[in-house]
Amino acid sequence: MKMLKQLLVGGLTLIASTVIAQHDVQLPLQYGMQQLISNPAMLQDHKVSISLPSVGGGFFTPIAVNDMGEIRNGTLMIDPDQFILRLDDRGNDMSFNSNIETFALNYRHRGWQVGVSHRARIQGGLDLPKGLVQLAAYGNGRYVGQELQLAPNINATAYQEFGLNGAYTFHDNFTVGARVKYLAGSGAMTTTSANASLYTDPEYYEATATSDITFKTAGFPIAFTDDGVETGDLDGYASAGSGWGVDFGGVYRAEKMEIGLSVRDLGFITWTGNAQVHRSNGEFTFSGYQGNIFNDDGFEFDVEGTIDSIVGELEFTSTEQQFTTKTPATIQGTFRYELAEKTTLNATMYAANANSWHTGFGVGLGQQVGKFLHVGALAGMKRGGGYLGANLLLDLWGPQFYIACDNVLSATNLTDANDAYFRAGINLTFGQVKKGRAVKGWYDTKVEGINK
Repeated sequence: MKMLKQLLVGGLTLIASTVIAQHDVQLPLQYGMQQLISNPAMLQDHKVSISLPSVGGGFFTPIAVNDMGEIRNGTLMIDPDQFILRLDDRGNDMSFNSNIETFALNYRHRGWQVGVSHRARIQGGLDLPKGLVQLAAYGNGRYVGQELQLAPNINATAYQEFGLNGAYTFHDNFTVGARVKYLAGSGAMTTTSANASLYTDPEYYEATATSDITFKTAGFPIAFTDDGVETGDLDGYASAGSGWGVDFGGVYRAEKMEIGLSVRDLGFITWTGNAQVHRSNGEFTFSGYQGNIFNDDGFEFDVEGTIDSIVGELEFTSTEQQFTTKTPATIQGTFRYELAEKTTLNATMYAANANSWHTGFGVGLGQQVGKFLHVGALAGMKRGGGYLGANLLLDLWGPQFYIACDNVLSATNLTDANDAYFRAGINLTFGQVKKGRAVKGWYDTKVEGINK
């Protein structure tokens, strides 16, 4: 697996339509077990709820496909000048996230519930500097007398999550919940210092590279040679590191109203398998790269050659050393109000840490249609601009089929999309909790005297 090259090449090409990634700020579903992902205090309205394998993922990028060029006959034709014009010197942050929930089980009795879950997760981000794209596109000859910033900032982790969750209701209308998670790491790459510049002297045309780069890897071997960088395969799916995480949540219910608050993904992983620290610090004579990743038709053809020519000159040294990374945390608040028996007003606000903290909010409606169908929509603002999300759940008195997307407009036009998140899966439910006569809350069939 050539992980370093794949991340850099992916950042250079930005083919958003093939990426399943982003931060996991999922659109809160109006119904079903997936509410527990957002807030472990959300009581379920069935005694037994089982989540079968589901998938989810999303991405954020400041540069959409149409910002790079245009698609002709199904092929992306890159315009290097247009691409470079869209980039800042630094801060071109892209984030990604992909989840596979293999299994989850939740048991509810009156005002408490317990459950177990397992997920496989990939999270990460990339800051792609403009100078790296300029050098790859035109070589250093065009930028004589200028200083190009070359070092990308990469942070990515792959791990499994084994969770144990529980919730309990106090005073009939306030539920608190938590999820404790054991984290089994598969692989990681994290950057602690990303400073590398290239200057070409206008008089002697001598190129000098100055670097102060430190990054760490685990889960796969990596070696630097005069020809560039070589990476090996992952040692094993869950053998590179271990750690712990926790999610907290609370839900307050009054008649026709529900307010929720959660803090999730507080955690860390200590990496020990093939754990290495890689450093390059100093000043080096750079032979320059005269190639061009774009031919006359706009096709890229030698991205790896550019990356290898840079890495081969910077003289990296590697040492074995374990290290620790933190999981990116999210804070989320939700509000629901029963407008009518089958109609719900919804609102959400969040702050998520994906390379840096960013916020968003949304307001929408949930509607039950007949006996089996639940639909919802949510519109608001988040990183990347405005969005319109939608979800659908088909409840067939046992099996539940659901799908949710937090940016349906991007799904219809991926070439202009900067971000999107998607989730789909199947649940099984047994033993619906019946509403009592004195209804204290409304959504999860919370009743008076629920813990008695």
